[in-house]
Amino acid sequence: HSMGGASAMLAVQLGLSTQALVSIAAPSRFLDALRGFTRMMGLPPRARSAFIQTVELAFGMPLKHLDVAHYQMNLPGLIVHAEDDTFVPVKASQTIHEAWPGSRLMRLEQGGHQKVLADPRVIEGVLALLASCHVQERQSA
Repeated sequence: HSMGGASAMLAVQLGLSTQALVSIAAPSRFLDALRGFTRMMGLPPRARSAFIQTVELAFGMPLKHLDVAHYQMNLPGLIVHAEDDTFVPVKASQTIHEAWPGSRLMRLEQGGHQKVLADPRVIEGVLALLASCHVQERQSA
């Protein structure tokens, strides 16, 4: 969920092997998420820049590289986002979906950034994704 989804997509780029992935309310770019966080916290411009630089040093790379548009997502996936999410813009879900062949995009009218996690349609979508992976695994065996 949220930065966890962004982190999971990055982990796949760094070699994590998994059969499927679910991204819920995730940003498509780390830099956008961190900039939004610094604004939400009310940091002045110099503090925002210093924070971003500190995070880049910790990551060991410029945050502009942590963008799903540059990723290779070659696995089944589900992308979930609520239209009324005020923390991560819903357009991030479309950006992720366009960069991820084979993904399914589930956009919900309501659920905000947190309540979307408890939506029964999300749970059904995750279970359907896992079931399809299980069927594909059995067929290839």
